[in-house]
Amino acid sequence: METVMRDASKHDKDYPLLVRTDKIAKRGERMHLKVMMTKGEDGWYVVTVPTLPGCISQGRTLKEAKHNIKEAISLYLEPDDEIIPVKGARVVEVAV
Repeated sequence: METVMRDASKHDKDYPLLVRTDKIAKRGERMHLKVMMTKGEDGWYVVTVPTLPGCISQGRTLKEAKHNIKEAISLYLEPDDEIIPVKGARVVEVAV
């Protein structure tokens, strides 16, 4: 895999990706996350979020990869209402 390097003169608007979801951002606030974008041998861009283990997406273009990772992050952070606690545990909700 070839690393896609940041070229500030061309891509400042693309890095870091800004993510806003109604589930986690209220009143127009934005969550800023840094992502890793790499270009695979097949030409597709693979994007991972180091702070969200397992959150990964891809796209044929940088624009498509950026769009797809925003959606993946939103889904990753979406509350799971169907959590079944194991014996001796309970589910609580916290706001950040």
